[in-house]
Amino acid sequence: MSSHSALVNAKTFHPLERVDGVLNQWKAFQASMDDHGILLETTNTVDVLSNISGGIERKTAAVGDLDLLLTVDMKKLVPALRGGTLFVYGLGTYGDDPSKHVGDIQAVSNIAAPNTWKLFEAWYQQNLFERFSLLAGLYDVTSEFDVMVSSSELFVNSSFGTGAEFAASGQNGPSTFPATSLGIRGQAIMTDRLMVRAVVADGVPGNPNDFHGTHIHLSEDDGLFGTMELAYYKFREGDVLTGKPRRLTFRRIGRSAPLEYEAKAAIGFWGYTTTLDHLSKVESSGDPGKQHGTYGMYGLAEYDVYHEKGDTDQELTLFVRAGMADPKVNRFSQYYGGGLVYTGLLPGQNLTKPEWGQQRL
Repeated sequence: MSSHSALVNAKTFHPLERVDGVLNQWKAFQASMDDHGILLETTNTVDVLSNISGGIERKTAAVGDLDLLLTVDMKKLVPALRGGTLFVYGLGTYGDDPSKHVGDIQAVSNIAAPNTWKLFEAWYQQNLFERFSLLAGLYDVTSEFDVMVSSSELFVNSSFGTGAEFAASGQNGPSTFPATSLGIRGQAIMTDRLMVRAVVADGVPGNPNDFHGTHIHLSEDDGLFGTMELAYYKFREGDVLTGKPRRLTFRRIGRSAPLEYEAKAAIGFWGYTTTLDHLSKVESSGDPGKQHGTYGMYGLAEYDVYHEKGDTDQELTLFVRAGMADPKVNRFSQYYGGGLVYTGLLPGQNLTKPEWGQQRL
């Protein structure tokens, strides 16, 4: 009688090893997609705010949004479509709006919105002759208009992202968070430092009576919304606008194409052909009087007033903004804001200037 024994080599799998394996596979997948001009991004932003004094009630609220972004460099995917970019942005908003506990006129959190999933942006952009670009589709206007990187990236309050008089205009605001509309945007580089951009879009984005999901409804009663901005940039080390790579990046809400500039100054004009309720006139029936169309304008500037010696990533930036709107139909007729931002005060990685995929203007 004989006996046999077998030796089995066993390996213990640790959870962290499994996580690392999944992450490595995801990075390999991203690298493969990037080779074909496809950039996938996911960002989740959460604000936790507590009303500790005044307001309606003492309560803490958490609000967030989940962003799923797809950017396609058409040159890599289809060489014949050189200079083209396809962008698709899915947005999910959730949580409790802190403004209902505060009772503020402006939104406390610039990511607060009704809980829903929606297609927020979907557009195609084509670059022409190094100085021009055309964009058409579902488009967030304030991703490129009325944008200051120094204030919009850091501060929670909504008016630091988009001026209150502009954000609250029209029947349902301009085409921006949380509801966008179809539009056509043109952009042109006038000189090495001067850029002009303009957009025409549906005058009533989404559905003012239903904030859930994506609503694209074109009606003669909606009218049109239009805005134009003239922007001047001062760059470091003699850089110019022409031919300079542009980052196509996600910046909290919407997307922007910020440049690495030392200073920016811009002036913008906007208007609606939409029929709006008059704030001080009442018809004999008791209904609000009507006014056909409205208008407004804004000016902004930001400037890096101080740099740490030998380190341009540590800097002090000053920003100011002012805006006005027709007081007969707009809740906010004037807005003024400003502040200071110091970047690089704490040691560690600079999170305000992420390196993402690059795309030309």
